[in-house]
Amino acid sequence: MFTSLAEMDKFDSAVRAVLKAQQEKLSLTDDAIGKIAFGFMGGRRTKVQAIFIGQGADKYRKLQKLRLTDVMNLCEALGMNFQEVMRQAQKRMKEEETQK
Repeated sequence: MFTSLAEMDKFDSAVRAVLKAQQEKLSLTDDAIGKIAFGFMGGRRTKVQAIFIGQGADKYRKLQKLRLTDVMNLCEALGMNFQEVMRQAQKRMKEEETQK
């Protein structure tokens, strides 16, 4: 269980890292992922970028909050199992904590 907003943000960051690593492994562009994950939307590439790198200029850049359905669509688009992504993110988060 997460007991603070900071812990929740760290987990979201770990989920993003797991998904981004898979994107890089598959050499897929943001546009390609967007077409698969968010084909029903107009700004598919922008949606992917908002999730992974955020929107806004430099110091005002903010990541889009992760929605469960967005994560599920990204998992599917990247050929990943949702449960495995959650396990990998949890493991990554714990490893980062032990490195400190």
